[in-house]
Amino acid sequence: MAKFSPEEKVKAVKKYLDGSDGVKRLARSIKVHPGVLQQWIKQYKAVGEKAFEKRYTRYSLQYKLDVFNYNDTKDQESGQIELNYDTRNNVITNNQIYASNSRIFISNNFNKNTGNKLDYNQYYGEFNQNYGLWQWKRKTYKGFSSYQAGMNQEGNEQHSVFSKLSPSFKQILK
Repeated sequence: MAKFSPEEKVKAVKKYLDGSDGVKRLARSIKVHPGVLQQWIKQYKAVGEKAFEKRYTRYSLQYKLDVFNYNDTKDQESGQIELNYDTRNNVITNNQIYASNSRIFISNNFNKNTGNKLDYNQYYGEFNQNYGLWQWKRKTYKGFSSYQAGMNQEGNEQHSVFSKLSPSFKQILK
């Protein structure tokens, strides 16, 4: 597969967004898998052209919080935590993670990420745990038990828990 510069990725995404071409046709014309192009589009929509900057770009804490807030309040159906790129050696522990209307807690559609540690997280939803969605390494887990069992194979989420959010707690948040 050919490497694409950030400029080439932005050009392809903008061509799709202006309605000039559909995903499959455009992907075929630039010789990239349609799934890759769809990921570029998703990344561009989430953070703009910064999505295609070199791999080790450091973002400010405020920028990261803005992305979390955007995911949380705009119901983007990308999850409360969306991992972009093939992430390595991240630590996601001791968090309280609430899923909005999308019911998606974590979205990670990359296979190659390694060394990520997830544990001691508290997942909340206004629904039974069987209705929550977790996406990890291109696999969607329906329900917390299924997700936890799958993640335990990597040594993750052994101590995390799911709690149904009480209606009275939601009123406190407003």
